[in-house]
Amino acid sequence: MDLALLGAGHLLIVQLWIRSCKSVINKGIKSLFHADRKICKTLSVLDVGYMPKISNAAIFTITSAAKALTDLSIGFCDEVTDAAVQMLMERPNHISSQLIVAKRENLHAICKVQPRLVCAVLVANLGAVMARNGTRSDD
Repeated sequence: MDLALLGAGHLLIVQLWIRSCKSVINKGIKSLFHADRKICKTLSVLDVGYMPKISNAAIFTITSAAKALTDLSIGFCDEVTDAAVQMLMERPNHISSQLIVAKRENLHAICKVQPRLVCAVLVANLGAVMARNGTRSDD
């Protein structure tokens, strides 16, 4: 998939799932949002989960270019670090956003600092975080 062509189109793309596209790298994400394209103004939901070749640079590109973004899935993006997650929490519209993360450490940090940010994780990860914090499901 050529993300530059997708981003250059005139369609009003509101939701985009490119999850598990193993060949997409940071440069591809940058080309999708290049030069204040229409997608920068319309995209509100983006799933880039399970993409092992994207890093913090891609997340910074997404959040700085996608002005309407409210939901971003970065689950199992191994090169995305806490710095990118912290930047996502500090976005002006983070309260209305849903951030889907998969790393237990990131979830714990987000919930501790920004409890109003909705975090969705796989059940196994949520259970592990709750166990580590001494929280029970009936609390």
